[in-house]
Amino acid sequence: MKKIPEARSSHESIKRGINLLHNGDPSGALVCFEQALGFQKANPDGYYFMARAFIDLKNLKAARKTIDLAKQRLPQIFTDNDIFGVYPRLELSQPGSPQILIRNHSSVLQGNDGLVIESHAALELGIDLLDQTKFAAAITPLTEALKINAWNVHAYYYLGQAFANSGETTKAIAVFENAISEFPFTFKQTSRFGEYQGLEIDSKTVIAYYTALSKFIPDITAFLSPCLKTGLSYKKLKPPLEHKLELLFTDAIEKWRTNEIPLPPLSHNFLIKKQSENIAQHDSSVMLVTPRYIKCSPDWDEYEVSYYLSGTGKSALQNFNLHYADGFHTENHQLDSPRSDATLGFAISEFREKISEVRPEIVLFEGSFMGDLQCISREELYALKTEFNFKLATLVIDINPPLPNYAAYWSHISDLIIAMNENLYLDEARKNCPVIVYPGIPIDLDLFDRFKPPMRDLDALFIGARKRYRDMWCAYMIEGGIPLHMKFTVQSIQDSIRANEFIEMHKRSRIIFNNGLISSKDHGLNLRIFEAITSGAVLLQQDFDQMHDYFVPYVHYAPFNNVHEMISTAQFLLKHDEITEHITSAAMDWYKQRYSGKLFWYKIINILSKI
Repeated sequence: MKKIPEARSSHESIKRGINLLHNGDPSGALVCFEQALGFQKANPDGYYFMARAFIDLKNLKAARKTIDLAKQRLPQIFTDNDIFGVYPRLELSQPGSPQILIRNHSSVLQGNDGLVIESHAALELGIDLLDQTKFAAAITPLTEALKINAWNVHAYYYLGQAFANSGETTKAIAVFENAISEFPFTFKQTSRFGEYQGLEIDSKTVIAYYTALSKFIPDITAFLSPCLKTGLSYKKLKPPLEHKLELLFTDAIEKWRTNEIPLPPLSHNFLIKKQSENIAQHDSSVMLVTPRYIKCSPDWDEYEVSYYLSGTGKSALQNFNLHYADGFHTENHQLDSPRSDATLGFAISEFREKISEVRPEIVLFEGSFMGDLQCISREELYALKTEFNFKLATLVIDINPPLPNYAAYWSHISDLIIAMNENLYLDEARKNCPVIVYPGIPIDLDLFDRFKPPMRDLDALFIGARKRYRDMWCAYMIEGGIPLHMKFTVQSIQDSIRANEFIEMHKRSRIIFNNGLISSKDHGLNLRIFEAITSGAVLLQQDFDQMHDYFVPYVHYAPFNNVHEMISTAQFLLKHDEITEHITSAAMDWYKQRYSGKLFWYKIINILSKI
């Protein structure tokens, strides 16, 4: 069953709320409006009618706060001059006046809600036609919806979709340019655009949207522009370009085979330099402390960092223990449901008992959160470290701005920080303790070896979050004729796939798409790099400088820099099995030689043994 996109769920909640408001139930209406804004924070209907519900409940303070928030997020709509467009105007300027409650009560204003409701009706007619794939027919009611209410943000999206799928791409782009300009809070952030498609993808609409967005975020233009040297279009792999790609790959593979390519500059960082360093495997007692589940809840996926590190730790070390930290890990606002004081206290007490029982010499602590927000604080962890005299290595994932600087926070009590990416955040951490960068998370190869599909029957694969412009790349791949098996996920049990299915699909695939965009121009290494390599598929990777510190392009992965290179490279790889076999073999050998789980654990232990 397809998941209803967030924007549609938001609109349906608004409709229910307005009906309850008009029928004298502001409490029930308020719940609906809260749900609507939970689905979509950029829905102006939610703010306006929520304020109306608060007024009906005689809570003027909350009504003013709601409108102030709307002015902050949607200044083009809710202005400082209290212009409300087709919404009946709210007069909230006289504090304490009982007349405000009377004049702004829904029983007085609802007779003026007609234009809002009329615009909704035209919108819904257009959506119904879109659902029937009657794209051209949907243009008229959606245009009417905007004429009635120029602030009907939903109508902008669906009108752009109607034009894009009617072959009128230029008009679709113009609609989205207008929407981005007028309502940047709703449309300039790609994640909010994704709320209109949910876990599905309408490739033509996505392409029109990103073309429009590139005029506001110029860095995107480089991803969409044709290759100047080849005049390359993503639609077809022409013989001259195929020959050029063949030369690039075969030349790199041959030079790698004959040692003519310099080794990536940071690829030696995890090598075991002396045989004596292997003694750490036998002597060191190590405890891994990590949550088992995303958001510390079994209603969400198992945390891949946890099961990969657990598997590699058990394989590499003789004295290895695991403690699941779901009861005290992660800030309350990031959890699936709030954590009580009692739950937190009990979980920390259990953690202390486990340390007392195991007496580890080293604790590897997954520290991708800020402590003391209804979770363990660094002071509490430091007290345990002092009491039981263990050395603390802290692993941080996703440490890029605008996230907080987890590395700096935990570095005050850590003996070692381990990060996945080099980042300015690490400069602060280095003032307090050593820092190492490992380009990913070591993969438990046993998990992948369990699955032996009879054939690689999936040409191209992407499974993961919709963020980081991945819907743009996937849309172009689809429009470029690449047979892409794609699933957007949000890591919940309902909207994701289980680990065994994830691994099996990787093992069935010939090409796995990946990128690591953090912003329109900043990149980062991520876990999918190692997952693709160890699955035996070719990694089709958006290229960036930090990749070259650890891997060799055209040897360990297939690089691309824009949509045209991506499509042509994918088309090329699907035609040239011998080259793909060279890449997958070289990449797997390289992973085992330089970045395996054993090397990861030994490096940590050997660094800490010298402190």
